[in-house]
Amino acid sequence: MSDAEIKISWDIGSSYDFFASLIVLHDPGLFGLRPSWAAGVRSRLQPNDRQLLEDLMPTMGVPIEWILSSAALREASAALSALQQIPAIERLTHLTLALHLDKSFQQRLNAIAEAGKWQTEDLEALKAVYSPYKLPKERFLKKCLEAWATAHETGERLVRALQAYYQVFFAEEEKHVQPLLYQGLVQAQEQSAKMSLTGLMDTLSQGVHLSLPADISEVIFIPSIWITPLVIIRRLQDNRLGFLFGARPANVSLVPGDVIPDGMLRVLKALADPTRLRMLRYLAEQTFTLAELSRKLRLRPPTVLHHLSILRLAGLVHIVLQESGERRYSLRREGIPVTFDNLEQFLRVGESQVLPRE
Repeated sequence: MSDAEIKISWDIGSSYDFFASLIVLHDPGLFGLRPSWAAGVRSRLQPNDRQLLEDLMPTMGVPIEWILSSAALREASAALSALQQIPAIERLTHLTLALHLDKSFQQRLNAIAEAGKWQTEDLEALKAVYSPYKLPKERFLKKCLEAWATAHETGERLVRALQAYYQVFFAEEEKHVQPLLYQGLVQAQEQSAKMSLTGLMDTLSQGVHLSLPADISEVIFIPSIWITPLVIIRRLQDNRLGFLFGARPANVSLVPGDVIPDGMLRVLKALADPTRLRMLRYLAEQTFTLAELSRKLRLRPPTVLHHLSILRLAGLVHIVLQESGERRYSLRREGIPVTFDNLEQFLRVGESQVLPRE
């Protein structure tokens, strides 16, 4: 199906950022966030609630399909109220595996809940489910299976922990997020009128070029303040694709009170490294796979991938995700002038006007 034939839809709500914020706070390095600040937010929770979320977060996600299932779930407080009204085992279905699961694996999880225990083959099956995504460490996969083996108890504890997190942190954060989400939605919709679907996805993701499966009929774009500058893409039922994109303005820091916008700081740090500058020089000439770039630089692939991740956070590389699963990288030139424009604006207007969040 061509870009012109694919329907573009939009959605918005604080529920998406409620769950996204938990992901970011439990893996701050992935998003370029200071670990000490994230740890400070998590420390507001009681030890039992904090430990449960730390155990389950690597296998949790943003439950895009569940939130889309009802207009009543768009706001975080309403979503939490709705969770209380459903059976505990369904809470785990929606939250601890926010991926598109086939019926056979869902039946496996239900069998674990009924039996009250899991087997080695269940662990291997869970690894296979996560293989297209970032594979959590085995101990977290085991925690997930243990949660299903005690589904009712875990479902009750999980809702209590999420409610506590909302009360001690996100209820106040929601006030800051709401206007920025609407601002990001309007800007994205304006961009959509000027470019193709592929171009829009590339722009909103800051450099991810995705080859859409042939059967996708609709892409639903959803702004998020917390996942900036990354993107969460989920295949949904009925041949739809959920596209959660970062919408935090360049002059806004995620940490209240920070005087330096974190997006600008990420780019300047990324550029202040000779290896990454060499990589950008090569990527300006042609596209490379990880293996090709490793050979070019004479560095181990994990080292090169580390540097590429930093450049990706800074919005300085394009990533082409091919249907084969291979990734190719190139320079994202538009990220460079934007950075220095932001720096010029930062120096010109003064600290008191840089951050609308306090």
